[in-house]
Amino acid sequence: HEIDYHDNGKGIEDSELEKIFERFYRIDTDRSKTGSGLGLSIVRNAVLFHKGSIKAYRVSPTGLGFHFTLKDLKS
Repeated sequence: HEIDYHDNGKGIEDSELEKIFERFYRIDTDRSKTGSGLGLSIVRNAVLFHKGSIKAYRVSPTGLGFHFTLKDLKS
């Protein structure tokens, strides 16, 4: 199964696309005064646990997208 999601928010730099999945990583402290930086790490671990993959990408002109796959549980 493949799922693709994107928004039209501020976006992030290419250099940060892989880092956003690290535990406690926050793009910059001014953007989010709350939160621990665990959300995307938890999502990535859940996707990997189910033998899937996840990737973040930039959406032009602004925004951030996520594409992830999950294995069919019946196979």
